Amino acid sequence: MLLDNSSLKYTKTFDLAIPRHSRKDTGYTEGELSELYNKGVQALLASMPGLTYFSWEDVTLYTTTISTLHQKCPNIRSLIIHNEEHIEEKLGLIDNFDFNDGFHERQALFATQDLSLFSNLAELEVYGIYGDLNRVRKDLVEVLLKSPTLRTLGLSISADTVERLNFEGTVAKNMEYLLFSKALCDEYVAAGGRPLRLQKLVFGLSLIVWQPGSYLASLVDLESLEDAYISNQGHDVAIYFQEEDNIAWSLFTPNQCPNLSTFGVHDVTKRVKRWVDALEPGYIRQFRTEWSTEYDLNDVVSKLEGAHTSSKSKMSMVTSQTDDFQLVKIRGVQALAINIRSPHQEIN
Repeated sequence: MLLDNSSLKYTKTFDLAIPRHSRKDTGYTEGELSELYNKGVQALLASMPGLTYFSWEDVTLYTTTISTLHQKCPNIRSLIIHNEEHIEEKLGLIDNFDFNDGFHERQALFATQDLSLFSNLAELEVYGIYGDLNRVRKDLVEVLLKSPTLRTLGLSISADTVERLNFEGTVAKNMEYLLFSKALCDEYVAAGGRPLRLQKLVFGLSLIVWQPGSYLASLVDLESLEDAYISNQGHDVAIYFQEEDNIAWSLFTPNQCPNLSTFGVHDVTKRVKRWVDALEPGYIRQFRTEWSTEYDLNDVVSKLEGAHTSSKSKMSMVTSQTDDFQLVKIRGVQALAINIRSPHQEIN
């Protein structure tokens, strides 16, 4: 019925998110469901030539769906992909592969994602990057070169991929994920890329901006940046930060990023608080974090506002994501958002 609807040709936005817990007890294996979802979406995309926004979350994404999107929807400007958690298990790249989930015979369909097909994007977000990181980075460089007016860039590496490379135990493998962001910047410049005038930058798990961080300016025009999330998230023994985390927090100051007003970190650490201490009150107006105590969050907010900050420069939003919610009292903030994971939702 839906495929016969002539109104599909006017569709501008496609957003798919199917939580894993909702796919249980269907009578199908996970692999069979993924094939049904991908084939169904491919059929829909063929009837959506005017599509400009595509978002995909919590379902294994096939290479054929990516190529169909490129072929049938030439006006795509926003591409947002949240790769499924534990995707490397399904590919058999780590030990605990389930031969009964229906993915073994379908692995070639999602082993890679050719993002280099796309051009002229305004938004590119790919979270949970997996597989061959060198190949993915090459594809990213290509699409960035072909998208000079990009305004939003969001990237993170799959926790499974980080664990696998760390387990292999060589320095070269560790550097693949630890230096991914630097290699991306260096390769972009080497290919002739000029700094992108991004308004929003999200560097999630393992996209680390190491000191001195000057390489970031070769990818991003820091003066245009309004919203940034810089991960300081550790992961087991693969990514471990000491108190001196060697992250280039000093990049994110009024001198370097004069238009920055929204900032996020994973964890409010002592090092983050020292960075906040050095900022001018009123510079950051929206702050978000995934991990913080009430004391640390209040401390950060009060320092970002300052004792004599004018009302128009007061913090307008504090966002915290948490698994174990406790009511917090945030002094002076105009809005507080708490995102609580569903009890069914798996946590990286």
